[in-house]
Amino acid sequence: MKLNYKFTKALFPSNTLKEKIVREVAHESQNTNDLISNFLKTDGVTRQAVYKALRSLLSEEIIIKQKRLILINCVWLSQMRHFIMKSEKTMGIEKENAIFDPLSFKRKTSIRFKNTESLDIYCGHLILTLADRFKDKPFFFFNHHEWFIYDRPLFETYLYETVAERGYKIFLTLGKDTRLARDFRKGFEKGNVQIAIDEFYNVPITDYLCVVEDFIIIARYDKKTAEAINKLMTEVDIMDENRLAQLGKITTSCHVARIIITRNKLRAQKIRRALAKNFVIKKSEL
Repeated sequence: MKLNYKFTKALFPSNTLKEKIVREVAHESQNTNDLISNFLKTDGVTRQAVYKALRSLLSEEIIIKQKRLILINCVWLSQMRHFIMKSEKTMGIEKENAIFDPLSFKRKTSIRFKNTESLDIYCGHLILTLADRFKDKPFFFFNHHEWFIYDRPLFETYLYETVAERGYKIFLTLGKDTRLARDFRKGFEKGNVQIAIDEFYNVPITDYLCVVEDFIIIARYDKKTAEAINKLMTEVDIMDENRLAQLGKITTSCHVARIIITRNKLRAQKIRRALAKNFVIKKSEL
């Protein structure tokens, strides 16, 4: 499954080599010579290209050099933390108590967003928050289409890689048997991530579901946006640049999006059991 990374935002600087260097150094400090040698072997780049990327990162004060070691600049990390905290306050959430704590959450809340992107960002945050709380519990998802992977590929791929790496149990049902759905299942199903296609599970076209324990999370889009996404994702077999641009136009035109979080043990159990029929899962886990 090929993704077009032109239509997304990078977590680190936009240059691919620079991003890879930052990721390597963020993991642990690196000897300069070893770092260069590794990129020469794994990425097929020139020594000059690596030096150029390092000089750029140094000038941008993202990394620092300590003798032969390359380290992440703690000031830059602090700036990133400040940026994240500030962004969480201004990402388009129209509810003051949008910070979600599963331990203190009681019954139901609704959070309104200005666009699909801000909803997607918060939804990722919400899922990882719940996953940290319910590490050994199965997560059930129902998506009519997995259009997020095309609209925001870097972000969505990171989420799937994270849940796979951490061993979270993911059971995703796609609501339309399309070429894109089959390609997605082939590309992302692995180990603890199971993906099924079921056209008979009845969910409003506006709603996308996530259920874990007694929590039910509904991502709800306006009907016009949801129907336009459904039409596009059903009709096309390949998401080329024209189709990606069309999807981007649809999602950016959405100005009413909402996440509804409900805590209801009986209803959540009913949804889990209905979605579980397409997967290999122990009854005791439901």
